[in-house]
This record gives sequence, C-alpha cells and structure tokens, in this order.
Amino acid sequence: MSITINKTKPTLAKAKTAAKKGVDSEVVDAVDRIAIIDKEIASLGLDLMAKERAKLVKALRDKTEDYPSADIVTFTGTKHQFEFTARGTVRTLVDKQGVRKSLGDKVYFEIANINLGDIDKYLTAAESSPFVTEAQNGSRIGKLKEIK
Repeated sequence: MSITINKTKPTLAKAKTAAKKGVDSEVVDAVDRIAIIDKEIASLGLDLMAKERAKLVKALRDKTEDYPSADIVTFTGTKHQFEFTARGTVRTLVDKQGVRKSLGDKVYFEIANINLGDIDKYLTAAESSPFVTEAQNGSRIGKLKEIK
C-alpha cells in the first residue's frame, strides 16, 4: 500500500491569520499540514493497525521464551518470516565495594554515577539544593489542538 500526500497551497485566509498574529506563514502551513496528516492516518486506520501489529509481535515474542537466549528465533508464515535476534547481553554491577577497593577512592569517585532519583529518596529538596541544580531545558512535547 502506498500513500501519496499532496501539499496544498496556503490560502489567503491563512496568510492573513499569520500576518495578524505575527506568525511565519511556514508555521501556519506546518500546523495545518500536521492536522491533514493526522486525519489521513486516522481515516486509514493506521493507528489501529500499529496497535494490532504491536499485539501480534508481543504474542510472537512471548513464544521465544521457549528457545535458548543465544538463539535467533524465526517464525514462518505463508509468504513471510519474522525473525527475533538473540537476547541482548546485560551487564550488572554486583559488588560496588569490590570495584571501589580495586580502583581506589580517587578513580572510583571520578567515574561513579549517582542517580538523582536515589538522592531524592534520601534527601529533601532543601538538603540537596547546594549540589543539585534544576533547569527547564528538556525536550518539548507537541500535540495538535483544534481551534474553537
């Protein structure tokens, strides 16, 4: 299945709206285009298909539990195959004090990672404020809203 989406030209009304609000016409075009794309996705049922696909993949992944972790597991349909890689390797530190003894305090504290969540468990915000800073510089999350 292929989807062709044709870019529409901005209307005079869009240009006037942009000029009134002091907004770049490219911004207006982008917002309107996002709305059109969202409607197309919904009308084609792509979001439902993505959910169904995720459910099917999970069912297949669950079946891989019967195979050794190092095996590549392939399931075969009538025209396609679905392949799962071997399980990834996860390393876990089990003896922090042993590492500290081996490295020495100087190197250990240079490379040690302290999670902010762990600090929050043991210290109040006031207690941690001398050595923990907070800035609002994370990513923004966007969502489309209809103008009423």
